[in-house]
Amino acid sequence: MYFAPSSSTHSAPSSSSSGPASSSTHIQPTSSMVHSSTSTYVAPSSSMVHSSSSTYVPPSSSTHSAPSSSTHVAPSSSTHSAPSSSTHVVPSSSTHSVPSSSTHVAPSSSTHSVPSSSTHVAPSSSSHSAPSSSTHVQPSSSSHSAPSSSIHFQPSSSSHSAPSSSTHVRPSSSLVHSSTSTYVAPTSSSHFAHSSSMTSFSSISPTMQTQSTPTIAATPTNPSSTTANVVTTPPPSRLYPHGSSQGDTCFGNRFLIRRRLRLKSPIYFANKFYQTLYICSSGYVTFRYSHCYYYPSQFRYYNVPLVAPFFSGNDMRQYYNIKSRVCYQEYTTFTSSSSSQSIFTRATTDVNQFQSYLNSNLHANWTTAQLTAKFGLFHQTVDNFVAKHVIVITWSDMVPYPSYYYSRFGLTNTFQLVLVSNGENTFALYNYEVDGMQWWRRFHGVRARVGYATGTSHVYHEIAKSGHRDILKIDSFLGNTGMTGKWAFRLDPNTFHVNYVQKCLAWWYNQYHISYYNQFMNSPCPCTWRQVWFDRRFNWWGSVARYPCAQSRFSSPTLNGDRMHRVCCYTTNSRRFGALMHGSPNGGTLTYANRQLRNLDNEAYQNCCIRSRLCYLYYNKRSSGSCRGYRPPRRTWFWGDPHIRTLDGKQYTFNGLGEYNLINLQNDYVMIQARTSQALVNGTRSAKATVFSAVAAKQNNSDVVQATLNDQNDGLDILVNGNISLTMNDLSQNQTREFNNVDLALSQNGSLVVAFSSGASLEVTVLPGLISIAVNAPSSLQGQSVGLLGTWNGDMNDDFTRPDGTKIPINATEFEVYYGFGEKWKINETQSLFTYPPGTTYHNFTDPNFIPQFTDNITALFGGDTALYQQALSSCGNDIPCLYDASQTLDVELAVQGKDTAEGYEEAENEAENFPPVITGPSTMNVTYGEVFTAALSISDPNTGDSITVTADSIPTGASLDPTSYRFTWNVSSYTNISIQIVARDSKGAASIYSPTQILMCYCANGGVCDYTGETVEDSSSISQIPCVCADGWSGDHCTVDFDSCANFPCYENVTCTDNQAPLTGYKCGSCPQGYTGDGQFCSDFDECANSTTHNCQQVCVNTVGSYSCSCHSGYEFNSDGKTCSDIDECFKNSQICSQVCTNTNGSYICSCNSGFKLNSDNKTCTALTSCSSNNNCSESCTRINGKDQCACRNGYVLQSDGISCADRNECLDNTAMCQMLCNNTAGGYECGCGSGYTLNADGRTCTDINECSTSNPCDANANCQNTAGSYVCSCKSGYTGNGKTCSDINECSTKNPCGNNANCFNSIGSYNCQCKPGFYAGGSNLQNGNSCQKETAYQLAVKVDATFNPLFNDKTSTAYKNEVAKLQAAILSAYQNNSQTVNEVKTVTITNLRQGSVIADCVVTVLKNYTRGTTVLKNVIQTGTVSSYIIQSANISDYNECANSADNSCVGNQQCINTIGSYTCNCSTGYLFNATQQQCVDINECKTSPSVCHINANCINTAGSYQCQCKSGYIGNGKSNCTLVCTPNYCSGNGICYVTNNTPKCNCTTPGASGSQCARITAPLSTGAIVGVSIGSIVGILFIIALVFLIYRHSKSKQRRAVTPDQGLLTSRKSPQSAFEENEGNEHQC
Repeated sequence: MYFAPSSSTHSAPSSSSSGPASSSTHIQPTSSMVHSSTSTYVAPSSSMVHSSSSTYVPPSSSTHSAPSSSTHVAPSSSTHSAPSSSTHVVPSSSTHSVPSSSTHVAPSSSTHSVPSSSTHVAPSSSSHSAPSSSTHVQPSSSSHSAPSSSIHFQPSSSSHSAPSSSTHVRPSSSLVHSSTSTYVAPTSSSHFAHSSSMTSFSSISPTMQTQSTPTIAATPTNPSSTTANVVTTPPPSRLYPHGSSQGDTCFGNRFLIRRRLRLKSPIYFANKFYQTLYICSSGYVTFRYSHCYYYPSQFRYYNVPLVAPFFSGNDMRQYYNIKSRVCYQEYTTFTSSSSSQSIFTRATTDVNQFQSYLNSNLHANWTTAQLTAKFGLFHQTVDNFVAKHVIVITWSDMVPYPSYYYSRFGLTNTFQLVLVSNGENTFALYNYEVDGMQWWRRFHGVRARVGYATGTSHVYHEIAKSGHRDILKIDSFLGNTGMTGKWAFRLDPNTFHVNYVQKCLAWWYNQYHISYYNQFMNSPCPCTWRQVWFDRRFNWWGSVARYPCAQSRFSSPTLNGDRMHRVCCYTTNSRRFGALMHGSPNGGTLTYANRQLRNLDNEAYQNCCIRSRLCYLYYNKRSSGSCRGYRPPRRTWFWGDPHIRTLDGKQYTFNGLGEYNLINLQNDYVMIQARTSQALVNGTRSAKATVFSAVAAKQNNSDVVQATLNDQNDGLDILVNGNISLTMNDLSQNQTREFNNVDLALSQNGSLVVAFSSGASLEVTVLPGLISIAVNAPSSLQGQSVGLLGTWNGDMNDDFTRPDGTKIPINATEFEVYYGFGEKWKINETQSLFTYPPGTTYHNFTDPNFIPQFTDNITALFGGDTALYQQALSSCGNDIPCLYDASQTLDVELAVQGKDTAEGYEEAENEAENFPPVITGPSTMNVTYGEVFTAALSISDPNTGDSITVTADSIPTGASLDPTSYRFTWNVSSYTNISIQIVARDSKGAASIYSPTQILMCYCANGGVCDYTGETVEDSSSISQIPCVCADGWSGDHCTVDFDSCANFPCYENVTCTDNQAPLTGYKCGSCPQGYTGDGQFCSDFDECANSTTHNCQQVCVNTVGSYSCSCHSGYEFNSDGKTCSDIDECFKNSQICSQVCTNTNGSYICSCNSGFKLNSDNKTCTALTSCSSNNNCSESCTRINGKDQCACRNGYVLQSDGISCADRNECLDNTAMCQMLCNNTAGGYECGCGSGYTLNADGRTCTDINECSTSNPCDANANCQNTAGSYVCSCKSGYTGNGKTCSDINECSTKNPCGNNANCFNSIGSYNCQCKPGFYAGGSNLQNGNSCQKETAYQLAVKVDATFNPLFNDKTSTAYKNEVAKLQAAILSAYQNNSQTVNEVKTVTITNLRQGSVIADCVVTVLKNYTRGTTVLKNVIQTGTVSSYIIQSANISDYNECANSADNSCVGNQQCINTIGSYTCNCSTGYLFNATQQQCVDINECKTSPSVCHINANCINTAGSYQCQCKSGYIGNGKSNCTLVCTPNYCSGNGICYVTNNTPKCNCTTPGASGSQCARITAPLSTGAIVGVSIGSIVGILFIIALVFLIYRHSKSKQRRAVTPDQGLLTSRKSPQSAFEENEGNEHQC
């Protein structure tokens, strides 16, 4: 029996074992064992060979077995036991087994097996069994079987066993048996039950490939034995139908292959619609880039939108008959079938079941983080979801790389991605086939990732265990759908997004072929807008896009009876005004008469032409009408005193009075009758001539329309069928009144238009006192016509045909025409179409006795009224009808109106008969970018004598049209936004337009090839871009983007990738990680243990994935280096391991006994050779030596002086301890220790210094740690300051400028860097200072690139800004350095800012001083269309003003920056002088110059950059040009002394009696008597004042005593005098 190994298998006696626990042998596993008899083979290897009936039980890295007739299995701590005679055996991560002599396998009621001779058993999380004399294997109810002699079991998450006589078995990854054996595969729940007899299987051949076909139970070799009951029904597949039989497209037999799938309708993922996806053999699909990668990295780093059900290193090259392949198919409701309908039903059910399960969790109070972790980024549900678009992609029988090696094991993976959309929302279903994911059984080093990436870094989702080895078992995981092996994710956010392409396609697929709609649409479009106005079969409709359109007045039937109108649209462009527009998006269309159907078509036009680029599909079903075969209707008219023009062009005058048959077409199909009345003369109808006053018309089965001149002679009274009364006011130009097969409307000039569904129409124009009638007849009615309008057959000679078929000559006189032709067409009462007013009949409107005035002599008709004749002759000229009308009505103005009306009709007819030139050319232009395309146009005019002018109204750059040969030549230099319109105009102004229906553009740069088999991409109304197959190294729609091959991590995990810049292709991968071998892209585990030179283990090497580990033989232990081994001193580790004497040996130890003792059979304890007397007093043991009892002590103890008792030996004191540093005595032994900063070695005795720097690193991250004996020292690194435990960055740029004046300093963590200022350049890189920056020339460059502005660009500290600047900066510099004109001159490009407007980069371009090519070259090099991956929209260059920003120039201190063209200069500011020694501007001491800059009477004071002059004391002035004395001579009069205060002269008057500012005022001295008198008077005045004050005081005090209490009075009397004194004193001081 063959079992796959677990990670840990233990087979040894344990406390829970039911077997004996003695006399057991520990068997070390080896890599290979062979058993030749009935036995149990235990070895942890990947390959086993058995030559006989055997049970193969491979243990894990630790396996212990004991030989016996039964197998003993010790359950682990997770064993659940109950008394039973059977053991449930399921693979587990911990399996304890002991070999048994027999094995019985009995499947349960549901067993699934592969058609091979082996049964596969996969591990579960826990399996436990107890010993038994036999092993019976019973699969669980979830196991499944197929017809063969093998049994296949699914893994179980939990297995329980009871202690009984059975064996617990752990599966292995690979075994080969040459005889009867059983290979048991994993089940979800496998149980092994007891059987009384052995069940065996014969004719078993080894195989490794699982099959999913029904099987039958194996035939037992012993007929009497119990057979297994096997269910033959396989489990239902989790996958949608797939493969060639389903109609899928499949590919394979290659490594790392992709397929492009252009979807019929786009699907929405993350934030946009995608219509192209690439299917990668690596187990994922991507939506933007066509490159596929082998090894998956974490999805958080991907900038490519991808959906990955199982992204791993698949290799589809075929070996060992394994046929890996990928199959895919797109299902849409547009082309639904019975098979696709079942797909839609299942997809709808699956999505809604998932949403139901999701909803149950949404209402379980889960946090957003929990929901996201389980259900992805978008976990809102979609109500009433119905699948309309499904893409099924299946990866079948995938083998890991390299397949030539791994295919031999027959283990494959099969899984599926189902993308489901309802047109707007998208879901992804991940399905993993039942037991379809088999790599886990052997390929433990393979890693896979499951989830999706949106294309925006760090916006992604990966399921739990993605990237972990456990993901290999994903088919057995419970998915986020609540079902095993099935996951689902919504891929679009809960935002508004409408799939207009889907709506357009749904409409398109629901339409019939165009012939279904226009089969009966007989009327083509008028060729010009002028013909539209003439042709009453069309009326104003509205507009398509921005152009005016006309609609056929009457609808035509389609095949199913719905009616449609033709719509014709015309350009309003002045250069081609009125030309018919063809095709999408501005051409005419077909439109339903039914409003509801018409609205549906209008919505389809919006969805196809306005909201998406599928306008060509709309016009494919609603084609734009051409004017091929168009003929304007034949027009004839009647005017004045009836002047008639027949349909064949004969003009004559007929003045009959009554009602007449104007025309009868196609035997009464169309009938038009007219009534005449006598013309007005001076307000009465008394003229000898008649005019038309009424008309009546009908078409077969139409209503009868009658128009009669009203009584006021200024309008029409209209009757429909004689009972519907209308006036002209009831009609409008913008609205048509519809009746049965006839429409009524007003023309642009206010005439009544009567239009019949046959195309015939008439216009009735009101003139004063009469009406003018014009009849329009389509050519379809030509051939059978009679009446006053003649016989319409193109032959004028038979126009005077009478009702009886006879004719009069075409040149008959007016008299002959009147009696011989005109009067013959007078109708009788039964023929009349007219409705008569009450009280009147037919006879009231006819007079058989009326004789008109004929026109034989025009002059005589005026009756001698010479003035009237001359007036008429002046106005009418030689126009006989006009002169006749004037003579009969005596109204020249009326006659002229009739003449003008007739001429207007004739002019309109001539315009209608003028057709535009016919211009034709290729309907499809197949052009290639960079090549010259030519096409010959054919241009002619159908009207004889018209000249043609041809202009290229709209052509792309590089195109031209030869005006003589009409050859169109195009040097294709643009590939988008292309319009080609060639206009041909004739000499009468009629124009036509040629524009190709489609332009197929092939533009694949850089070695790309146009894929004409692929589906084109419509990027405008007529441009179809052919898809490109890009050469390696390039990407994008046109292979213009330098593809960053490293962008999506093509190299093995953690391997450095270096992209090869285009035109080089591909990328370079660094070396494989340590422990792996390969080229860096494809790496596999390297088995270091296979060769002793590739590992450094001293004893045992154990290979692991990507590395290896070392172990030691028994009796040895690791040293601190983890590689070498040292002998374990068992005697030291356990002093009681021997009862008396312990001697350590290499890898073991030996126990011995003291003299007088012997070693017992346990080889540890001792027994006295001779027993002591029973009354010995020994405290421990005693032996008899030489007849005497002698006491002895156990190891670690010494016999005391009393010879009886034992005491602990203090090895730390008696120097027997072997400790390097510290010793601690213990009972019976001792322990060694170490001092601070040291650690005890594995030997338990010696100590090793702890290198704190390599373990915990106690220093700051920016400090150096130096280990010392027992300690460490921290010191901050260069560029940092602190105590070593805490270090902070030194900002070198803030304290000084180490970069110098010509460079800017930028601080960085722990350092700084210098960057030359704009206009400076240094030859090297990594400037240590700016001294090497030399002055060059600088220009300001503004580059506008076609890109989307990221709001993060506004933050110059953001990573987005820095990355974009670095990328664009490098691209622009590369453009200059790759151009021969600038390669040696342009040195640096510095982007100073990014602005919005697409993306505008402000740059400074630094060129060498000797650059002489000017700014034009610098601009043209950039403005070439494409720079690296950027499309340049515009570039502007100007001088860079370095002086605008002090950081951009090297002027410092006292220097002034002066901008120059391409550079700048630094000049010393005024007052400074450049010092060459100091290399700076120093202050000029102007005070030391000679002559002095100040006045002689001034002092000079030097200042920074200037000086000051101050007049000396006693002088006043500006100090420079003047300083004058303040005290001028004789300023003070009378010997007064002058002094200066605040630059103002003052005088000290010394002369008695002198006073004033200049001592100029003199006063006489007083006499002695006067002085005495004044003195006495002053004294008397003072005494009077004192007395008055005293009296006031006494009066106020007496009032106070009356008003206060005695206490208050005392207080007041005590304080008031003082207060009064203080107040007075203060007042005196103030005065």
